Amino acid sequence: MIRAATHTDIPAIVQLGQLLQSTSSYSGLGYSAEKVAKQCEALIDGAGVIFVSVTGDKIVGFIGGGVTEYWFSDVKVAFDYS
Repeated sequence: MIRAATHTDIPAIVQLGQLLQSTSSYSGLGYSAEKVAKQCEALIDGAGVIFVSVTGDKIVGFIGGGVTEYWFSDVKVAFDYS
């Protein structure tokens, strides 16, 4: 099932994010669980959106996104954080 994330999902998202980052080409950059948790809070509170994929009662995936304007135009564009 896919659903919008809630604040209680943040620890699982932070943990999955760390696994994703540690196995990616970005692994040498470090990982700030505190920063990720704050970003998740902001997205859930309206700065964007996070959707989680749930199997049973376990979060097995997520995607975070936002909407902004191009820097050169008033046209809006959607993007993903992870």
